[in-house]
Amino acid sequence: DDPSPADLPLLPPMVHQARADVVALQREMRPFHDLLRRLGGLPRIGAVVAASPELLGFAASMAEVADIGVTAMEPVLPLLANPDAAGGSEALLAATVESLARSASDFRRARQSLEEAVAYRAEIDAASLPSPLAEGLSRFDSALPFLRLALRLAPLAPDLLGADESRTYLIVAQNNDELRATGGFITAFGTLTLDGGKIAALNFEDSYAVDDLSQEYPPPPPPLQRYMLAYLWLFRDGNWSPDFPTAVQDMLSLYRIGRDTPVDGVIAVDMLALREIVAALEPVAVPGWDEAATGENVLDLIREAWSPDTRFEGWNKDWYQGRKNFISELVAALRARVEESPGSVDWRKLAQATLAILNRRDAQIWLANEAAQDVVREMGWDGAIRPADGDYLLAVESNVGFNKANAVVKTALSYRVELTRDGPITATLTVRHKNNAEGDDPCNQKPRAGINAADYWELTHRCYWDYLRVYVPPDSHLLKATPQKVPARFLISKRTEPARVVELPPEGGKSVWGTLVLTPRGKARKVTFRYTLPDGVVSQTEAGWRYHLLLQKQAGTENVTARVVVKLPPGSHPVQVVPKPAQMKEDGRLIFNLSLLEDREIEVVFR
Repeated sequence: DDPSPADLPLLPPMVHQARADVVALQREMRPFHDLLRRLGGLPRIGAVVAASPELLGFAASMAEVADIGVTAMEPVLPLLANPDAAGGSEALLAATVESLARSASDFRRARQSLEEAVAYRAEIDAASLPSPLAEGLSRFDSALPFLRLALRLAPLAPDLLGADESRTYLIVAQNNDELRATGGFITAFGTLTLDGGKIAALNFEDSYAVDDLSQEYPPPPPPLQRYMLAYLWLFRDGNWSPDFPTAVQDMLSLYRIGRDTPVDGVIAVDMLALREIVAALEPVAVPGWDEAATGENVLDLIREAWSPDTRFEGWNKDWYQGRKNFISELVAALRARVEESPGSVDWRKLAQATLAILNRRDAQIWLANEAAQDVVREMGWDGAIRPADGDYLLAVESNVGFNKANAVVKTALSYRVELTRDGPITATLTVRHKNNAEGDDPCNQKPRAGINAADYWELTHRCYWDYLRVYVPPDSHLLKATPQKVPARFLISKRTEPARVVELPPEGGKSVWGTLVLTPRGKARKVTFRYTLPDGVVSQTEAGWRYHLLLQKQAGTENVTARVVVKLPPGSHPVQVVPKPAQMKEDGRLIFNLSLLEDREIEVVFR
């Protein structure tokens, strides 16, 4: 009851004895199971008595899971009890790796016991039980995904953490103030080398530093050529595909041109992820910063650290080369916060923040270890374009304006689909940008960083050049669109962009359309796509006709809203709707107002 870290070494014998007691009780009660299940009508205790065979089976299985876990981690528990005295977090991690490596087969057995517990749990009606039992089962239900994850990763962790051979991971730092397909412009990269669970090396560099222009580079994607006049595809632009597994291979191929460092995995993080990590560890003292970093102020401090200290005229090479030094300084401060005083870290808060970051796609993972990557994929942390069994929508923005305008631009989606039981289904998507940048200067796409003391605020308060891509179900057909003509004076190419929507090659099993959208300071712009969806978007089930929409969030975004209107066929009525709509109109319209912090799904069953 409410254990402290000092109590952890006491766990193994207590858990082992509890398991022995539960197993013995289950064995002695087994001859009476049939009788117990018939006693549900007893006053007050009937529900518990009738469920006791399954409750005991559940308890025995979970006791085995717990016993295996604490036995495997027994050498680590004294270090957890007092991590500061035991050598800090590095010593703790190294001991954990060693324990996990010895216990790989035991964790496979624990997975089997967990699934046995799940089977018992499925037979128990928690709503009929007294609150202590019902609450315990509810906690189990909430924890189940993480228990499964932990037991699957435990035997893989030694390899990932360099138990037998060092592992090197590429950390890609993305700036979502300059939004790109997988979360933001690649502003910096780091290499993390783990050896025996210890950090052997951790270094960060400007993303420009990896380029070796004496080598041959491939041409960039056509939109980068057309709108940014890029003539080489360099590492910093490698995340052009919104499908992170695809983008990883592009990034690695470009990275290897300039560096021969072997890479065992790629982890992409954006500034939203950094904000949550800092919030979990706050306050974080960074040498040279005027105030400690917190979740509330860290992004402003980063923007301030990037900006020049004093005004200058023309080009300032020294400032330009050192403008990203704050990344290494902040990472070093975070590392020191964890390693030097692990006992003061709220590890539960840090774990919850990490899970939230992964679920919101503010961090994405690719691992060369295929078994581990399978786990990442199943958890939805691989950043892939997701498969869909019905309707699908992903709007991808890419800032091609050499600026940080996404810090002040708000995006709203409006999607309407008119369902039919047979015949073509028509969908209409409207993407709206509102640019809250201040100022009234004419739009000028020319790069400004490092020229005449253009600070971060100036790069933020600029016009927004967005190459917008829309991903929809395969074999969707565009009927009509409202693209924008962009005059030559607003483009670095000095070439007028006609009002056009380009049909791009399919990707991730989806049809793709692209168009350029320019939103001046203080203005709003929108583009609309009207198209037909393929057959099979509406399917017939025993409960009725089913429509399912997967609305996938673009990585690196947090303020995108979506208004979805599902129009039922005339004479139809809904049987089941998830989530509950904001409005249900008499003419058959179901209206949903969604915030895309994570992927969202809508399912409508109607007759």
